[in-house]
Amino acid sequence: MILISFAGPKVNPKAFEIDSEMFKVKPQTTVLIVITLLIIAALYVKFYSLYFYSCCLS
Repeated sequence: MILISFAGPKVNPKAFEIDSEMFKVKPQTTVLIVITLLIIAALYVKFYSLYFYSCCLS
């Protein structure tokens, strides 16, 4: 199997060509992602602490 794979570079015409430019994001997008994650984390902390104090400390 290894010898067959090294026998020659066969290019599949149906294969996708991946370019690093496809994965670039704008700085505005990064800022929106960070803000969204911070909001989700804040909601998690708020509601987890409500659950923890009402359930486990009584």
